[in-house]
Amino acid sequence: MTNFLTHESGKHNIRIFERDLSSSQGYSDLNSGKHKLPLTHASSRPPTDGAKYLDSSVCKQSVGDDLTYRFSARFYDLFGSKDDLEFYKELALQSGDNALELGVGTARVAIPLAREGVRVVGIDNSEYMLKVAREKLVKESESVRDLVNLERGDMKKFELGQTFDLIYIPASTFDHCVTDLDRKQCLGCIHKHLKGGGSLAFDIEQATLERPKASWWVDRKEIKEDMMVVRTIFMRRDFDKRICSLDLFFDSYYSGKLVERYHEYGEVAILFKDEVEDLLEQSGFKVEAVYGDFDKSEPQKDSPRAVFLTSKR
Repeated sequence: MTNFLTHESGKHNIRIFERDLSSSQGYSDLNSGKHKLPLTHASSRPPTDGAKYLDSSVCKQSVGDDLTYRFSARFYDLFGSKDDLEFYKELALQSGDNALELGVGTARVAIPLAREGVRVVGIDNSEYMLKVAREKLVKESESVRDLVNLERGDMKKFELGQTFDLIYIPASTFDHCVTDLDRKQCLGCIHKHLKGGGSLAFDIEQATLERPKASWWVDRKEIKEDMMVVRTIFMRRDFDKRICSLDLFFDSYYSGKLVERYHEYGEVAILFKDEVEDLLEQSGFKVEAVYGDFDKSEPQKDSPRAVFLTSKR
């Protein structure tokens, strides 16, 4: 079964198609090397314009349980979700004058908050994502740069020596805490670094047993008239182990020719709203609200995500 969706992203329409692969053959050994994906080399080098998206005519692979975006960090903002920015801006301005972002990535959220006058400390375990974030930050005004501090760290075990009015974890990054111990350690660190009465906000992908065990989808972004990047994601869900494995492929095309391909692999947890609420209460947080999306809609069975807003008890 193939589902077709159309998304608006800036001035480009992105055509996304998702296919249920629960009974498909040919993708089950995607990481084993039994099914080789083709790589076509361009006959000429791409122009320097847009070079930050095009590296060389190579196929590179990054394998590990954690998604580090070793080879593809520069592509992240092309496909990063933008529907949470207003939610976190409003929350940060209401909460106080300083915030901590866990999984800051490319500073997609941190920089817009700093432009609003919020002081943000951001930590991430990927040096590659932080490199992109710092490259973006140097292009900002001095007043914005002074409000953002980026550090490499693990959201399950960090010590910053200060407390914050708001701690937030955007883009379903809490799902990267794959074990119950990971989640308890993460929430323990957050509780320690949150001021009394301070707020914690984050979202998770809404898990339902009705979802197929395996699926894939493709989206693309045009960089300029003759250049585009295509992202393919293959997802396999193991509901017994409560783990979802992700294979991400980023293909760069110049004048219709594939000039590079990058592969990233990682694993995330399959979480359910009720169990996360229970864990938050056990970890010293009061759940103030749970939304079905960043528009603050009521959570439904088919809501795309669960957004939690909590306070420290």
